[in-house]
Amino acid sequence: MTILYVSNLNYKVTERDLRCIFSKYGAVINAKLIIDFKLDKSKGIAFVKMKERVEAHKAVAKLHMTQLDGRTLKVEIAREREISEMPQKRSRVVTVASTTEEGPKKEVIKTRKRDKQGLKNLFDYLGSK
Repeated sequence: MTILYVSNLNYKVTERDLRCIFSKYGAVINAKLIIDFKLDKSKGIAFVKMKERVEAHKAVAKLHMTQLDGRTLKVEIAREREISEMPQKRSRVVTVASTTEEGPKKEVIKTRKRDKQGLKNLFDYLGSK
């Protein structure tokens, strides 16, 4: 299994498009576009995971510096650093202010969940204080 780093993509390219393009050179396990969630659009880079190393190298040889939707693709084998720099789930920090007998008090609570269970856990925590 080999992961390819693809950059300089047109912002309209989809993960499905990437799977179709790379599947011409071998079995594609998955393709992941990196999305800017604030702007809700592609950042123009992606990671494509291919099943066989030889096929991945063939895809690099054939697709690197080729034109796709008016942009020159850059395709290379992903380095470990690039993979580890992929966005991780971030903790959400909530600051809770309360008043105790000793005076005002602030607590910081970290939560990863944005769903109902995460909110329930937060309110359960707050209710227990």
